[in-house]
Amino acid sequence: MMKQLDRLASFLLRFIALFLGLNLLLAGVFAIRDYSFPSNPIYRTYGKTTTLKAYPDQKEEVVSDILHHSWGRPYRYDPFTAFKEAPYQSDFVNVDSLGFRHVPQQGAFPLDTNYYNIFLFGGSTLFGYGLSDAQTIPAHIQDSLGDSVRVYNFASGFHYSVQEMNGMVDLFSQGHLPNMVIFVDGLNEFYFEHPEFSPEMSALFLGEPSALLARLWQKLPWDRLMKAMRVFFRGVATQSHPIPDAQYWENCLLRYTRSIQMSEQIAATFDIPAIFVWQPISVYRYDAHAHLFADLADQEKFPSKGYFLFDKRYGQEKPTKHYLNLSGIQENCNENLYVDRVHYGAKLSRTLADRITQEIRTITRVSVDSAVSRPGLVDHPE
Repeated sequence: MMKQLDRLASFLLRFIALFLGLNLLLAGVFAIRDYSFPSNPIYRTYGKTTTLKAYPDQKEEVVSDILHHSWGRPYRYDPFTAFKEAPYQSDFVNVDSLGFRHVPQQGAFPLDTNYYNIFLFGGSTLFGYGLSDAQTIPAHIQDSLGDSVRVYNFASGFHYSVQEMNGMVDLFSQGHLPNMVIFVDGLNEFYFEHPEFSPEMSALFLGEPSALLARLWQKLPWDRLMKAMRVFFRGVATQSHPIPDAQYWENCLLRYTRSIQMSEQIAATFDIPAIFVWQPISVYRYDAHAHLFADLADQEKFPSKGYFLFDKRYGQEKPTKHYLNLSGIQENCNENLYVDRVHYGAKLSRTLADRITQEIRTITRVSVDSAVSRPGLVDHPE
């Protein structure tokens, strides 16, 4: 019996040593490969040729750099929102230590009240994954509104309305009071019942190692090799989300409307007007034949069910005072508007920014072309 245990222990030690050695070897290979041939998950998922078609006016090296720095950045813990974008610097993607992504003419922080200051909150589409700092929706708003305005892009990947409200409360509680707040939402409202990374955070809090070990396994070079082999032999994986029942859509929509109404009331406490934007998505009121990534977008069609419910519920009314429904803005477009299956290309980003800018001007008597100090916009009489 002891000899059998000794043999088993010897086998396990050799296996562990071999596995660790193989991962060290793969880590070296991947490090050389990544340094010599920089890549990103977008190229690996869709292929470089297809991806570059989404950037007709940009050089390949610029696109590669934007994608590498869009998708290769970490998140950091945040006590109010669970996590947010970490500080980062590169040629095209820059995030301030306070959590906002840079735009041209980026304003100082704390705020300079000689300028008209606008905070924007949203998920990865508003942050501008796949776009340079100057191509994001907030950047175009900054460009349109002029030198007397300062725009702050507080969007973060995976965030939805509840987290955005918490992020706003955090800033307000520290005394950072802008002249206006804008929320851009829709897609993530139906993706997440709970904030991303919740299982890992719960496991850490409860001292449960299973979820943490699973996360660690996904970081091993061996797991990267297995994923690459699956893509090579089977093509891109088409993981489909289970279709939720009708109550799921109701719950998501109720959570969203409650969140934005609470955000509106919190902002109103400080005499700050709030605009809420219902964003377009690639699988709702958009021609799939125009979408470069439509085959892969098919797996993500389930958010459109929430959009149908939203339009049925709020087609003729607004859930908040200043509400902008842009879900149909791409309906008659026959060209590609996305840089992957869900994130906006430069043209759609500009179009959305123009509509939001129009809304900003519509709800104010004062011109934001001249510097305005708090308390902010004055509404037209009803």
